Amino acid sequence: MRCKAVALAAGLMFVAGPVLAQGYYGAPRSGDPMYSSQSIVTGDVTLALGWYDPDKGNDETGEILGGVRIAVPLNELWNAQLEISGMSQFEGAKSEAYGGFGHIYYKGPQFAIGGVFGGSSVDGDGAYTAGAEKAFFMPSTTLKSNALYTWSDEIDDYWSIGGELGWYWNANTRADFGARYWSFEDEIWQFWTGVEHLIGGTNMSVFGEANIYTNNNITDWELVAGGRYAFGRSGASLQQHDWDRPFSVQLNHDLDRIRD
Repeated sequence: MRCKAVALAAGLMFVAGPVLAQGYYGAPRSGDPMYSSQSIVTGDVTLALGWYDPDKGNDETGEILGGVRIAVPLNELWNAQLEISGMSQFEGAKSEAYGGFGHIYYKGPQFAIGGVFGGSSVDGDGAYTAGAEKAFFMPSTTLKSNALYTWSDEIDDYWSIGGELGWYWNANTRADFGARYWSFEDEIWQFWTGVEHLIGGTNMSVFGEANIYTNNNITDWELVAGGRYAFGRSGASLQQHDWDRPFSVQLNHDLDRIRD
């Protein structure tokens, strides 16, 4: 009951958030140095290494993760974003996951809201995912959330809801705090925190992230560290890059945690 109540509260936040953000925070002015509110074609490439420690009788394992995102403006307010990502474990309990997703969303200086559709595969088990997502852009924070439904002939269908708060120490340094809930029979939660820093004078950023996956008193840990190269808008801050590409499903390696 407690988990369902929290999930309901998260759903209400998804619906009510745009009104609250507009009422209490307001939008950055278009002349602020934080970002340019003009959408252009941009993208990024991510490569990372991870360490995963399961609490399910499996061995600890190393992993390599990667992904590409490309955002394309359709007009002044509507945008499309494509992402492809995957994960391969190379030590211990080996596994592979990959997938691709498309996003269509309305984006202005204050917020972005839209839908997502795509598919993923974990060790040959395929699934489709569709849902809604949103993001708010405030002077020193970004709030993102999505509600997703996944269906397949090979695994049980399920829905999930999650959110993430990004806080900017400065325009090139961001700390993240997030949580996600899955509606399996054994209710599953993921919690994470991380830091990303854009190296001054470059389009390259470095990041680190810690994840916890838990259900029925079983807890799995994951640590990830890597780099991200952004293209399409040279000399921009990390906060600008985050506005250019506001969404990422990143279900591919997360699904591997909850399907095994």
